[in-house]
Amino acid sequence: MDSPFTHLADQVTDGLTADPELRLDVRAEILAHLEDAAEHADGTTPEERAAAAIHAFGAPVEVAAQLLDANARRMAWRARLRLLTSAALIPLAVVVAVALVYGRFARAQNVNMALTGLGGAQSAAPLHFPELPWMTSSYAEYLRRQQANPEPVDTRAYWEKHRGEPESAIYFAVYACQLPRDREDYVNEMRVGESLEPENALYNYLLAGYYLQKAMLAQSEQVKKKGEALRDVLYDARLMELGIAEYLKGTRKPYYSDHSLDAQRQRVLLLPKPVLTEDYLFYTTINSTIDFPQLAAQRTLARKIGGCMRLLAAGGHADEARVLAHAWKRYASHLTTGAETLIHLLVAIACANIVANESALLYDAFGQEGLAADTRRALAAFNAPKEKRKKDMPPADRAYIRRYGSLLLPVSLPAYDVLPSVAEMAPARHLEHIWLETVGVNWLLITLTGMLLLTLTLAAFWYAAARRAKSVPFLLLPSWRALARVIGWGVVLPAGSYVCLTRLPLIGVREYNLLFIGPLAILELFALLWVILYQCHRWAARMVHDRCRELAVAVPDGKEERRIAVQAGAVGYVGFAAVIGLAIATIFAQAWLWACLSLALVLTGILYRRKTLALRHYALYYGTLHRSLAPIYAVAIILLAGTAQPYLLQSERQALRADTLLTPHPDRGEVLAPIEARTVAHWKQEMLAALEDR
Repeated sequence: MDSPFTHLADQVTDGLTADPELRLDVRAEILAHLEDAAEHADGTTPEERAAAAIHAFGAPVEVAAQLLDANARRMAWRARLRLLTSAALIPLAVVVAVALVYGRFARAQNVNMALTGLGGAQSAAPLHFPELPWMTSSYAEYLRRQQANPEPVDTRAYWEKHRGEPESAIYFAVYACQLPRDREDYVNEMRVGESLEPENALYNYLLAGYYLQKAMLAQSEQVKKKGEALRDVLYDARLMELGIAEYLKGTRKPYYSDHSLDAQRQRVLLLPKPVLTEDYLFYTTINSTIDFPQLAAQRTLARKIGGCMRLLAAGGHADEARVLAHAWKRYASHLTTGAETLIHLLVAIACANIVANESALLYDAFGQEGLAADTRRALAAFNAPKEKRKKDMPPADRAYIRRYGSLLLPVSLPAYDVLPSVAEMAPARHLEHIWLETVGVNWLLITLTGMLLLTLTLAAFWYAAARRAKSVPFLLLPSWRALARVIGWGVVLPAGSYVCLTRLPLIGVREYNLLFIGPLAILELFALLWVILYQCHRWAARMVHDRCRELAVAVPDGKEERRIAVQAGAVGYVGFAAVIGLAIATIFAQAWLWACLSLALVLTGILYRRKTLALRHYALYYGTLHRSLAPIYAVAIILLAGTAQPYLLQSERQALRADTLLTPHPDRGEVLAPIEARTVAHWKQEMLAALEDR
């Protein structure tokens, strides 16, 4: 039954219709005031006491004017706040979530392209997810430069331009190694390089290969046919003599270097400073680009030296053949000392094996078994570091790497020299956990955005069912305390608890490899997602429920509300989830699913429309609940985007800077991955010691 003061309360609050929530709030206060006044008024009947209370209240017009004047500023402020919530907060949250998720896809694309580049498949193909202006990475910047300057650089002109600088010898060495041997001025250019670095054997070995290419063909260079006996072929004895002279001249020089790593150092100085994972992977990619023609030329020269030994011995020049055989250690020492990457070192080992084995066979042919045995023993010691790594990793070591190493550790360098310590592997392992958490945060943002849009859609259904009912706001403006309570319990507490628990020793599982502990890490992220969604809905629903009761809006009791939630939720949330699932399926499956999608959308809408009409008496409450949930989700999106994303980016930068195994740091002069540099240095030390001791 309506109160006798209902009409009066409606009259005096008529000036507040622009703010329905405020009007209902003031109306409830006026009704409470009038009912209290009626209890203490003079009169023998309820009607007389009500009339006395109304008379004492004052003229409705005057009271309405006073209420309007008293609440004018409050109404203006609330109007701006409502406009901000409806027109700015929700669109901003959607834009932020979409931008961050898009940026995640763009970054993941760059990482994939950089990893592809590690396999030698670098490409300047256009990006499927072009980076936004504030997302520019070193990799994308490099691709843009490549597309802007597709023509190859004239390396000799570059040397001419910088020939007065200390690095000019590096630039000329790069040019010399790439120079085709059919050039008429090849010999003159090599002499220019030799004048720049008189003590570097590089140009003598290049000239030796140049002369011997025209002088002879070694049997190991030929493809053997069935029933055919291969033999060394001599084309020009004079050119072979020149080639041998250059080779021996090179072995007598102090060092050998093709400056490939020095050139890479100069190259990376021109690139943007690496910041994120894809930038560091890109640096590893460009540092893995090897001049394979030059490496092939080294192996060809080694084969030809063996052929020259046999040709000299067959021609009666035994002493000259022995000189070549004796020089194998110096040649192997040069290539080993000049090798700065694992691939260069493996080529040096292959070349040394070719020349040393040919030398041992020559000693055998001359009856010098002692020299042959010494050569083979020295070669075995020289090969020892590589032979040790050819064996399968012991099960204990594999379990150790699987438990504590990062996923990229065996991919980046399968040949470990010394197993890294747990502390050394920690930054790369933490980086992978950060990447997983970044993906989890983006899925959370996507889910919250979907929930935001879904609540707006459901609110529209309830609005259609309640439009003939008493006016009520479909967007409640909670106090800052109520909003802080919802965000605190719904977002801050679950996210803070996750951060604290996942960083604790043992409990946090971050000391383990992501593959080893992956299911638990993913389960933790799903638990975080579910808790945030549940807590946001639970505390927001409690806030809206209490507020609607204050505004005299009909709300179901607990038992009825649970029943309605199951029925309406089954139709609304599950139905719309099926629609979204079909929409995703149509992208990757057959086109006829679009018809199923449309049918599912129409059917879900009809069923939910029937449910809202059947619950028309609660339409105000449920419409207000769903409409008021949207800004809660929007605040959660902006809060997570403004805290979790910067925190994860900063953690990613710190992990990359702290990594001393897989991440090269150009600003520290590092070109190779540190674990590769360490392995190469250790191998070289053992191999050079083997050459010196025997």
